Amino acid sequence: MRAYLLLSFLLYFCVPTLAQKIQVIDHSDSRPIVGVAIYNGSKTASTITDFDGYADLDAFTEIERIVFSHLSYETSIITKGQIRTQDNEVRMVLNADQLETVVLSVSRFAQNKRDLAQRVLSVTQKDMLIANPQTSADLLESTGSVYVQKSQLGGGSPMI
Repeated sequence: MRAYLLLSFLLYFCVPTLAQKIQVIDHSDSRPIVGVAIYNGSKTASTITDFDGYADLDAFTEIERIVFSHLSYETSIITKGQIRTQDNEVRMVLNADQLETVVLSVSRFAQNKRDLAQRVLSVTQKDMLIANPQTSADLLESTGSVYVQKSQLGGGSPMI
């Protein structure tokens, strides 16, 4: 009887629990997606992916429909059982309706770039990726065409 109790005790405390860790990755290039909100339909259970795209689904039941939501990706709804059949990976498709271009203008109406008397500076997405700025003030400063007076709180004022 003692041996049975000792064996039960060891199995209970020494055998690791099997948590279902899944990874959320990009469908096109298999990169992990950070910050995916994962929740059930009633929003009583939720979690979020870490920096490597991993999340723990222990709070969800096997047949419960789980929603995967991220600002840059299309929302996916899948059950825990279906995730298990896909090698514990959830692949999300990039949303084609992303914000491509942001235009900042000081005039109150739209104008063509060539119709302006002032010089216009364009910053592309490639420039942003290369500079990797922390703030928009840092981005403007990295162009070399704008002087930015930095404040103590991390902001900046462009001086043209």
